[in-house]
Amino acid sequence: MLARRSLPVAVLSFLVVVMFMATAAAGALGPDRPSSTTEEEWVPSAVLQGEGVEPKITPYYLRTLTGSAPDSGLLSPAALNETDALAETTVNGPVAPRLLINNVGTYSMYVERMPLYIYGVNMVSLWAKSNEDVQGASFRVHLQRNGQNQRSMSTPPTQLSSAPMELTVSDAVGSFPEPLVIMPGDSMGLFIQYTARSRYPVGPAPPAIMLSSTMQHATRIELLASPMEMNVSAPAFTEGHLHVTGRVTDTSDLDPKEKLIFGLEITTAGGRLVKASQITQESFAPDEEKVLINWSWDYKKAPEATDGLYEFKIDVSYGVYGINYTNSSFYEVTFPEQKKEADGLFTDFNTTFLAVAIIIAVIVAVVAVVFWRRSRAAYPMGYMDPRGPPKRPKKAKKPKMSKKQKKAMMQTRNGMPPPGGPPQSPDRTPMPGRAPPGGGAPPPKAPGAPHGSPHPGTARPRR
Repeated sequence: MLARRSLPVAVLSFLVVVMFMATAAAGALGPDRPSSTTEEEWVPSAVLQGEGVEPKITPYYLRTLTGSAPDSGLLSPAALNETDALAETTVNGPVAPRLLINNVGTYSMYVERMPLYIYGVNMVSLWAKSNEDVQGASFRVHLQRNGQNQRSMSTPPTQLSSAPMELTVSDAVGSFPEPLVIMPGDSMGLFIQYTARSRYPVGPAPPAIMLSSTMQHATRIELLASPMEMNVSAPAFTEGHLHVTGRVTDTSDLDPKEKLIFGLEITTAGGRLVKASQITQESFAPDEEKVLINWSWDYKKAPEATDGLYEFKIDVSYGVYGINYTNSSFYEVTFPEQKKEADGLFTDFNTTFLAVAIIIAVIVAVVAVVFWRRSRAAYPMGYMDPRGPPKRPKKAKKPKMSKKQKKAMMQTRNGMPPPGGPPQSPDRTPMPGRAPPGGGAPPPKAPGAPHGSPHPGTARPRR
């Protein structure tokens, strides 16, 4: 009895909790802006910008022409490709190898638009060969800022032959206690020198040939640096598309149309990556200071486009074979009302009403289950039958009468005695005054059975 009385109280408490949850859900699912706000007017606000481009090992390649040393050329972060022509720079050996060293050349790059921060030198790689047998060949590389040496490194002495050989040197860890900063307008350069041992105690050393400017023979210096700054603007909605603008600032003086490759990745609030086929690059506008790239996302084709925190990651590289630099911007995105028309579902219903309808359906299902379990628990389990209410007994069928019995009954109702005495009852029990079937006729002197006596041939007892 106590359990039955506590059921309405439990259901009432459950309804109160559910209504509180419905109110909270309506506030969370409802639009966070006035209902009169149009798609073009609504612009989400920035939540978190990325911390900047992470420093990465950036190779700067030597680009020079075939000739004799001393030579001059360019340093470029743009990756080499298969169409570049091989450059061979011939440098003579020093006359007095133990005292002198010959200059190969100077290769420089001017920094543009923003400072270049260098945190260290990962490796210097030079490709060289010689048509003569060279013993103890070595290259000394100086990293310079505006012609002033900032760091010097030398490759170990090597024997050169006619087969190209890669000579490498790694910088010591912690070579830059503080980042080396090259400001816009300054130059970063490599100054390379060559030395070798002569075959005789007195006389010049054999010459060498430095190879560069191709993917196979990529003479380069690899710097741990952050040569770019990039971010993504807050998204805006126009004509059923989400629009963002990427801003990229590069330190090099390269033509961004020829050497820079851009990309955008969008991660939804549910952690799913938007398909690249749904993102379109609409414009590409470089100027003297920056590059602006506009992208649009047809979010109506993406069912996973739900309100929440989105990540917009811009990706830039120096050519196809270059290093990718990325930076992420995070924005809280709330899609316009027009988004619901594209879903094909719930077009005429508000999200709040949909949530309330779902909650009411859940309440009805829970209450039905509770009452069903209570009704089953009110009856004990039978020996063989499952638990449940007792079954109603079946109605007994009326016995059928034969035609003869029906005729005798009709004669009796009309006041005519039936032939042969009263007919038998439908259930074949003996009628009063008649012997049971198969018992034979009564004795001749036997008194007649009075009407209503329990046994034939016996008198009714007196009162």
